[in-house]
Amino acid sequence: MPRIACVIEDDNSLQEVYSLVLRSAGFDVLRASDGQTALDLLQNNQPEIIFLDVRLPVISGLDVLQYIDEASHLNMSQVVVVSAGNHFEQVTRQYPRAQFHLKPMLPTDILSIISG
Repeated sequence: MPRIACVIEDDNSLQEVYSLVLRSAGFDVLRASDGQTALDLLQNNQPEIIFLDVRLPVISGLDVLQYIDEASHLNMSQVVVVSAGNHFEQVTRQYPRAQFHLKPMLPTDILSIISG
């Protein structure tokens, strides 16, 4: 069974960096550039890890995080909330499975997270 990661990020260059690092670590990568696309992907997939930007077009990352928290099929997914605004760290604490990381994330940061 393949390892699946989901990258939800509206900055295409960051999305590409995350995806390259995750693919090099053996993950199949699902990608979304906005909250609605993210919800559509997450309804039909069970990624092992989700990298989630907070500030997304269409539907906010916080609304996506709420969906992830409530969706029973995602209860084993690790969630990494990534934002340039450290004020979102407090909000992230409401979700026990989510961890917060301040942008920018280096490839070494991503590898450290996925290696546990």
